[in-house]
Amino acid sequence: MTDSILFNIYITATIVLLLVYTVYTIHLIIDDASIIDLIWGAGFGLVAIGLLIFANPKSNYNVLLAVLPIVWSVRYTTFIFLRNWGKGEDDRYTALRERIGKKKTPWWLFSFYGVYGFQAVAMFTVCAPLIIGMAAKTPIQIGWLPIVGLCVWVVGFLFEAIGDMQLESFKRKHRDFDGPYSDKPVLTSGLWRYTRHPNYFGNACMWWGVGLIAVVAPYGWIGLIGPAFMNFALVYLTGKANNERKMTKRPAYRKYVETTSGFFPMPPKQ
Repeated sequence: MTDSILFNIYITATIVLLLVYTVYTIHLIIDDASIIDLIWGAGFGLVAIGLLIFANPKSNYNVLLAVLPIVWSVRYTTFIFLRNWGKGEDDRYTALRERIGKKKTPWWLFSFYGVYGFQAVAMFTVCAPLIIGMAAKTPIQIGWLPIVGLCVWVVGFLFEAIGDMQLESFKRKHRDFDGPYSDKPVLTSGLWRYTRHPNYFGNACMWWGVGLIAVVAPYGWIGLIGPAFMNFALVYLTGKANNERKMTKRPAYRKYVETTSGFFPMPPKQ
């Protein structure tokens, strides 16, 4: 079993590093660091496919464990591609370039470890339940806990997909707004009425679902480091914290913060 886990670690690391640093090279050529966002989702799908190819035996359990990241990968990658196509580098990366430039650190070096390197480590870590769950040498039955995990994943998938759809619809509705940033409208309806980040909550929920499916495999509990890291990153590092750092400058958003849960869906405060 430990040999299988080590082999899956090797497969995952190879796929992640080849993908991330191929895109890193491309980003230096086209001068657009935000293309990393496009392959973020695709990476998990490729890892799941790679691990399933080498899985022995290829049980229904392994197929379930692989299919969920693949389905999410297709949806998320398509969404990011359609959203970002033709818009150039995302403002977040442009602002980061400017900050790094003031510190006299070459962008090619910082982006190697600070942008693309971080993404590679994060992707590898989040894949932990796939690495361990698909290393089982004997077929694993899909019992009640994997079914619970599947249900959790479905809830997360719907939260992320519907939340993204509602946000894009809201942006299209207000695309002609040309007032000051502080007066920009704030989305407070639909799923956004119950959590300020239904898409981030949904993403974390999906990976907890995958973690619950993987936990029944030998050493599967170690794989929970993946969803735990994703949850932490979405709340404190790249997701919620990163977005709200700017958005709380808007009075309407500060009022929204007072009445709406920051992550886990809850009834709004009156």
